[in-house]
Amino acid sequence: MPTSSRDPLAPLFLLAPSRSFTSLICGILGQHPRLYGLPELNLFMADTLNHFWRGSDADGGRKSIYWPMMRHGLLRAVAQVYAGEQTIDSVAMAYRWIRVRADRSTGEVYRELA
Repeated sequence: MPTSSRDPLAPLFLLAPSRSFTSLICGILGQHPRLYGLPELNLFMADTLNHFWRGSDADGGRKSIYWPMMRHGLLRAVAQVYAGEQTIDSVAMAYRWIRVRADRSTGEVYRELA
């Protein structure tokens, strides 16, 4: 396919087994000025953003005691994508961004970010 007909916004997915340095490779690729490597979002661990944020399943069960830390990737990604930085103010904006989208599916949120 000629380069000119490729979609310049098409995502690049890096699939690999766990503990195989994918975070390192993602970081390296993310250094390219036209690429952004999303941190671990964990979005597909829940059906809706509200369930994701609360760390609960659809039936109300808790996911993990570590769940609050697993939300950091989403906060960082939203802050970076929409504010261009990861500061206290941009993370506060990310919290508001998440609250506004609480009823959306995690798939919709992922598509909006990517």
